[in-house]
Amino acid sequence: MNSIRTSFLDQIDNEIIEKKEALDLFINLNDNDLAYSNTGSFQLKISDESNIILHFSILNKENISFRYDENIPNSRDGDSWYTSNENEDSKMMDAGDENYVPENSFLPLPLSLELITAFFNNPKEKPDIVNWNDVNNFK
Repeated sequence: MNSIRTSFLDQIDNEIIEKKEALDLFINLNDNDLAYSNTGSFQLKISDESNIILHFSILNKENISFRYDENIPNSRDGDSWYTSNENEDSKMMDAGDENYVPENSFLPLPLSLELITAFFNNPKEKPDIVNWNDVNNFK
């Protein structure tokens, strides 16, 4: 079993939860949940200096942006990618919580749930069920 730590909005802070629990957080999300925070992450610790992280920013239940961070061999090196919904527009936008993401990175809930499931099943592999854009393509 993976020891994936979850931070979800202002509700969960760096706790290990099961995949079903994580999915239920998104399925049961309502606008009131986004009043104070709209970001979070799932994180797998690889070593003292290295993690694999799936960050998310939520505009609403049907618009969720993800960034996959592969910080190997250490937290200063590594690669990161944003999800892509294949729209041409790649401008950065304020997604709340002082977090900027590409406008074309938002996914609908069903695809977001598939992505989260794939991450929990195998966090060491960037899920191939969505398209990804390297963060270096955005400035």
